[in-house]
Amino acid sequence: MIFAIRADAGVVQGTGHVMRCLSLAERLLQKGHRVGLFTNSSEIEWLESAISTSGVEVFRVTADELFTEQLGDFSPDWLIVDSYQIPPEQVSAVNQKLRVLAIVDGDARGISASAYLDTNLFSEKLSWPEDVRSKLLAGGRYALVRDGVLIHKRTHPETVKGNPPKVLVFLGGSDPYGFSPLVASALSLVEAPFIATFIAPQTSHEAISAALGANSSKVSVIGLTPKLTDHYEGVDVVISAAGTSAWDVCSLGVPALLLSVVDNQEFSLNQLAEHGLTLTNNLAGAGKEKASELATQISRLLTDQKLRSELSDQALKHFDGLGRDRVEEFLTSAK
Repeated sequence: MIFAIRADAGVVQGTGHVMRCLSLAERLLQKGHRVGLFTNSSEIEWLESAISTSGVEVFRVTADELFTEQLGDFSPDWLIVDSYQIPPEQVSAVNQKLRVLAIVDGDARGISASAYLDTNLFSEKLSWPEDVRSKLLAGGRYALVRDGVLIHKRTHPETVKGNPPKVLVFLGGSDPYGFSPLVASALSLVEAPFIATFIAPQTSHEAISAALGANSSKVSVIGLTPKLTDHYEGVDVVISAAGTSAWDVCSLGVPALLLSVVDNQEFSLNQLAEHGLTLTNNLAGAGKEKASELATQISRLLTDQKLRSELSDQALKHFDGLGRDRVEEFLTSAK
């Protein structure tokens, strides 16, 4: 079958829409399907590298709009749309001509589609309009997790392997709201032993290094990279924004602190907290005073083995890493 994907990225918009689509594309390609990515030029070097090596056919289009003319002669069996910015009426109009799978996060925005996908934890419990619910794939069982993540899945992720424990920190593909120095300030207050890799935009490295203070020798600060998944190897604690990478972390079962940095992450964050999959914190509007609270949470992840076991068990209970297979099976079997 032929699948077209329509998603954009940018420093402000972030990289999550394109990255989760590339995760699905990886499985579609493995199943022998043809996949085309129709996207803008993000001007984010590591993301463009990930796109160019993904194996998809790449077509550059104007950001935040959708018309069948953009697809040219591609003639897909399904169009997969992942965007908050493309006007709903444009998506609905294309759905009159070919089947559209709309990837949504708690809000279909009035889009009329042939099917909908919401991979957020317990999103199936939301109050969806009936015309959406009847065509909805929802919940963590549909989470789109890459092979590059799953190969790092450990039998006992709750057990601390590193001596000292190994911490991985990243706040999304561009950290547009600049919370990296705040997290660095939290790390400066952690007294428990650890070593960390902190992945962040180059522009924030100086501020991160300054905020780390006496703990700067424990932390390697590196630039954004398409090989983020390589850094999951042997990691004992993850600190991350609660975007699409949250499902990667939960699928690994690694004890984690997930942070909400934008409003649309709050539902997922609340569900994670309520069901005890990770520790959580909302950084929206937060200032330097939040560092002490974050440091306490990080210290607990490093030292409380009972907590680590509970979080790991709950994360793995809800995320098995097979979401892409379920989506592919639906798309290929739909009448």
